[in-house]
Amino acid sequence: MVKLHFKNPEEFESLFKSRDIRITNSVVKGIKEAMQKNARSAKLFELSFEGAELAYEIALPQKEWLGALKTSLDHYHKNNLVNEQIDTWELLEVVKTW
Repeated sequence: MVKLHFKNPEEFESLFKSRDIRITNSVVKGIKEAMQKNARSAKLFELSFEGAELAYEIALPQKEWLGALKTSLDHYHKNNLVNEQIDTWELLEVVKTW
């Protein structure tokens, strides 16, 4: 799980709307770790905001892994990240039968 701290909600919104490669990397990593632990959901992010006492966890249920990996594969392809494409495709094939 990746810990992210934001100064304000706008900073949070801009990171997730920008299709930042770090977000894609975290999604793929979270799914891979969940599979290794035989978990039913992938814990992806822990979000905290300046001035707030609470932190929020974002998890992805198993039924959404296939779509998330396909989107990640497309993002890697668009950015010409060949090694990440290969690793994500292999993980995608395992998820299909898992």
